[in-house]
Amino acid sequence: MARLQASGLLLRFVTNTSRRGRRQLLADFDNMGFVIDQSQLVTAPSVTADWLRARQRLSLIHISEPTRPLYI
Repeated sequence: MARLQASGLLLRFVTNTSRRGRRQLLADFDNMGFVIDQSQLVTAPSVTADWLRARQRLSLIHISEPTRPLYI
């Protein structure tokens, strides 16, 4: 992994999960030995939010628990 990151290649880590927040996913990757920057993590909710922003759509909020918003 260190060689790939040092190579100058644009690396992205993609997941389609919507049940775990970015912080938890980054911690999960870290626990597996993948120390990555937040900008390298692509999630289904982040892609959806980017798509909506690019098209000037209404705001999106994802609630994983009744009282705890994860994505705004």
